[in-house]
Amino acid sequence: MKYTTEYLARMLHRARTTKGLSQRLLGTMTAVPQGHISRIENGEVDIRVSSLIELARALDLEPMLVPRAAVPAVESIIQGSLEDTELPGGPALQTRRELRRLDARTGDLMRSHPEAGELAQLRHQVRGLLQVRVPRRSLAVIQDAAKAVQAFQHNTQQRAGLRDALSQLRSLHNALTHGTAGEAGSKAARPAYRLDEDGHE
Repeated sequence: MKYTTEYLARMLHRARTTKGLSQRLLGTMTAVPQGHISRIENGEVDIRVSSLIELARALDLEPMLVPRAAVPAVESIIQGSLEDTELPGGPALQTRRELRRLDARTGDLMRSHPEAGELAQLRHQVRGLLQVRVPRRSLAVIQDAAKAVQAFQHNTQQRAGLRDALSQLRSLHNALTHGTAGEAGSKAARPAYRLDEDGHE
């Protein structure tokens, strides 16, 4: 973990934008001038420890010294907690965008092909997934379902693909709602370490 000025600036900027705070408002909260916050985020100054602590705590971050042997575990925890952070255009929003797109396309096809019951079931699963947080590691499952719907749109005999997609989405939804998302709908392994998400929303 390299604590360069650039790294600290990037983390502070990420945390501030995630919380929807302007530099001016953050300056008011911390008594660090807005112009100085701007220079910190642009990597133009070396941040003082006192300023770092004030800014970090206002942004719900906790500066601390970590034993070198524990750094891999800490980095894994941080990566796991950032994976679903809803930054503009970030992973969690990307999965929601793909789900909404799939929902709209499925709805259009249901109107033109009411006989295809798989479409209605698939849309039901999509709408269920829109009610939970779907992590980036499950994006491939959603994209595969979108491909199956597109294949059906071009050839209505392609119902096997719809059934496979339905099965995958159902498994993903069950895994997410029952806390076993690491066992289904995942193309990549979960981090070895993970923050307990209860109470950290």
